[in-house]
Amino acid sequence: MGENINEQNVEGLVAEADLIVDCAPLFEERMLLNQQSQRSQKPMVEAAMYELQAQLTTLIPGQTPCLACFTPKHPPAWKRRFPVFGAVSGSVACMAAMEAIKIITGNGETLAGKLLTYDLRDMTFRTTSIQRNAGCEVC
Repeated sequence: MGENINEQNVEGLVAEADLIVDCAPLFEERMLLNQQSQRSQKPMVEAAMYELQAQLTTLIPGQTPCLACFTPKHPPAWKRRFPVFGAVSGSVACMAAMEAIKIITGNGETLAGKLLTYDLRDMTFRTTSIQRNAGCEVC
């Protein structure tokens, strides 16, 4: 079933999963998954990339901020552009897979409540704490 997330299918697709791993290229798709994660009370690993940068976090409804808490609006600079460097998408995909494994097995510390950002231009990695937004309309 090769379809992109949209308002008509997000509920049904998320209903089939115990854990959401969001690697959607479009911001609108990411926000739909975030909203459905909150509604269904299912954890979500949020992985994103732009140019040579990537970010990763684990969102747990009721416990951590949701995507809308720390990214309430579509970042105007983030646009879907190609080509995508395989090393960037591959690195964030591998780390997202590890986050999913940690959630499923309970082995290791997840990025719940933390945002990992990195830039492969200069190989800088940074982990910061993220907080719930009391005024968030999603969570």
